[in-house]
Amino acid sequence: MKLNTDYALHTIFCAFCALATSLIISTIVNTPLPAILSGFISGLCLGIGKECGDSKAQGNEWSWGDIVYDIIGAAIGSMGGFINLLINL
Repeated sequence: MKLNTDYALHTIFCAFCALATSLIISTIVNTPLPAILSGFISGLCLGIGKECGDSKAQGNEWSWGDIVYDIIGAAIGSMGGFINLLINL
């Protein structure tokens, strides 16, 4: 099965946003749950916003598949804050 390029972009975008947020929160709060949750929520919200913008472009429509890959990317990226806390124990 060939991976759709748009799916890969959604995954990478959400993972990067979630990673950045979770790393920042993990250095401020120094506990894993807020870092993981804030990373996941920010990555997912930005991914949904990206999909909303994509769906408004001419010739595009809303894709639930993109949202699934947003969730996957946000979940992967949000673990960055947890890993940062494990390294700095």
